[in-house]
Amino acid sequence: MKQEYRSLNKSEFRAQQNDNGEKVITGVIVFNVNSEDLGGFVEAISPSAFDSALMPNADVLFLRDHKPSLLFGRTIAGTLTLDKQPDGLHFSCTLPDTAEADSLYKAIQRGDLSGNSFGFVCNDCDWQEMPDGTLLRTLLDVTLLEISACSFPAYPDSSVVSRSLIKSCPKELRAKISKRDDNSDDDIENASTDDAEPNDNGCQCGCPECHDNNCADCSDPDCTDENCLANQYDLEIDSNDKRSLWIKLLDAYED
Repeated sequence: MKQEYRSLNKSEFRAQQNDNGEKVITGVIVFNVNSEDLGGFVEAISPSAFDSALMPNADVLFLRDHKPSLLFGRTIAGTLTLDKQPDGLHFSCTLPDTAEADSLYKAIQRGDLSGNSFGFVCNDCDWQEMPDGTLLRTLLDVTLLEISACSFPAYPDSSVVSRSLIKSCPKELRAKISKRDDNSDDDIENASTDDAEPNDNGCQCGCPECHDNNCADCSDPDCTDENCLANQYDLEIDSNDKRSLWIKLLDAYED
């Protein structure tokens, strides 16, 4: 499981009152629009990407700044609704009658808070090289965890995203992705585990991250070292378990 965050490029994000006097925040995650450069590639969202979020048992949250403690709506409660339309996934959150919700509503209306992003786990994607040489990653199927109103829109963190992205990208295209610390795929693929000194975990993967005791960020997509922590994280778990683990990790981080 690797959770990723994306800002909504040129998204519509509105705060208004409905006919019942309830305060509502609406917006859209647009399909088939290329993102800004995300570190050697651009990204687009397929119309099929969020189909699982539209299922009756889906549980998607509406948060502020990706914090579960600032929860304002969720799909299973009916306070967050999702609607797939030709241009994108439209969302509408009916805010609770709380001081925090009122503050959020006013901040959006005033334009003080305009950032909009979402958190997800990618289940399937496609990589293509466009005519100009740009790599395009298309999200085909994701587990949508939350949508957030943000003070600062979220972009990929290379130290978190690098391993999962490299694993999903065809080998012949990997070398074209810029990786942090200017480490090329050739350096990683040609690293010899036989020559590598074991790190504090006993891992002899040989990639720069593991060498620096950062096994969680292991950048070798073919790493099989049983002492590498990254291999202990790549477990097959269902979407409910992913969501529960994600919330626990965020709660632990805030504590």
